[in-house]
Amino acid sequence: MGYSLSMGRLGTHLLRLYLLIAALGLGMSAVALLGAGATPVNSDASVPIPTGAIHISGIDAHDGDLKQINGTYYLYGTSYGCGFQWGVPSPYCGVRIYTSPDLTTWTPTGFAFDASTSAWQRWCGGSGWPEPGGCFEPRVVAIDGGFTMWLDVPRLNRIAVLHGESPTGPFVFRAWSSVAGGWSEGVYYDAVGEGDLWLAVANHHMDISLQSRNGSYTIKSGSLGQPGIEGPGLFRNGPEWVMTVSYGACGYCFGTQMAYFTSRDPLVSWQFGGVVRSDACGGQPNGVVTLNGQTYEWLDIWNGHQQESQTAAPILLSPLAFNPDGTLQPLSCGY
Repeated sequence: MGYSLSMGRLGTHLLRLYLLIAALGLGMSAVALLGAGATPVNSDASVPIPTGAIHISGIDAHDGDLKQINGTYYLYGTSYGCGFQWGVPSPYCGVRIYTSPDLTTWTPTGFAFDASTSAWQRWCGGSGWPEPGGCFEPRVVAIDGGFTMWLDVPRLNRIAVLHGESPTGPFVFRAWSSVAGGWSEGVYYDAVGEGDLWLAVANHHMDISLQSRNGSYTIKSGSLGQPGIEGPGLFRNGPEWVMTVSYGACGYCFGTQMAYFTSRDPLVSWQFGGVVRSDACGGQPNGVVTLNGQTYEWLDIWNGHQQESQTAAPILLSPLAFNPDGTLQPLSCGY
């Protein structure tokens, strides 16, 4: 009897994972790669967490993601060191990975994949308008010993899905996500629910669509009187869902407004919470990361011109906090 019950639970987990993977475009081959019973690795109590805003500089990785795994921080981000410039004929550099024991000292560990191949250069290489090129916002989720990366490919208005066996890769292209859009995206693993994986994706109209295996919902930027919203960061605050955004879409802008939305049922409706900070600490909001239970807004402090090299642009992680009435407090810039 105990054996039959165990097999029933395993079958349920496998079915849930298959439906989730099919909905997000990973394909059947990824079922064997990822396994059943998805478990995210986003926090590690053994890693020290600084208090207040976190400033990261001196690394060539931007608009990316940050994870804590087995006592080490792993930072993933778009590289500019090979000469990539948005809107200018130039090579695509790829996704660079750094590690740190303390969020202060960073060590480069290489690239997530070989971006020099003809396919990646065709998809992501810099070029003139109206297709300025680039691939951005690598988001990583750890699932049962493996690691899945989602990467924006704006030229194709699609999201590439890659898989690696370790947090430093190498990551191998597996499929195109079935989620529409590819201008910016946030990925969230909902451990509170049934282990669903959620994607919040900005399309070429700069609307944001949220999707899980159970359905989708789109927030229209036009209804807000905005030319566009992007850089979604999705997380939970108790029973409430929260999504932060760059309030106004603009390549490599700095001092962009940061706003947020809330929802009790993300597939039914979202409420606009307002602008949290009008200058986003001099940066551009680009999603959220969660470190040991604390959620931070990732802000890229760009160099000031979209066609300049962004190799040395610093990163600011601003801790997000809520007032007693559930509204989001203004960003802490740490200066």
